[in-house]
Amino acid sequence: MRFERVKNISDARLDGITVDATVVDNAIKSITLSDGTGGVLHITELYGSLTVSRKAPPLTAKRYRLTASSGGLAVVEHFEERADADERRYAITLAGGDATVEEVTVTIGDDGAIIPE
Repeated sequence: MRFERVKNISDARLDGITVDATVVDNAIKSITLSDGTGGVLHITELYGSLTVSRKAPPLTAKRYRLTASSGGLAVVEHFEERADADERRYAITLAGGDATVEEVTVTIGDDGAIIPE
């Protein structure tokens, strides 16, 4: 099998695969290959060699979800500590509202925020 150098990244085509590149000073510094199923392969030049990375699975974390209603308003909050969630639940029930706390596993986005379910 022969290979030839690709001079324009748009010439690098594969059925069902999208190819994107980062070019700096006319040199390719990284290539990202993605398919229609969410698979991603990222190839990066680092100090003259290549490293290959793949799409990481989403981060998950244990949180305590407070679900409450007070004065006709529904509230959902997440807490890292059970004691904080229980304290908030107690304050809501003292004010005449209804609240529950449950342990849940949430997905964390790249910005550190919880991704809604």
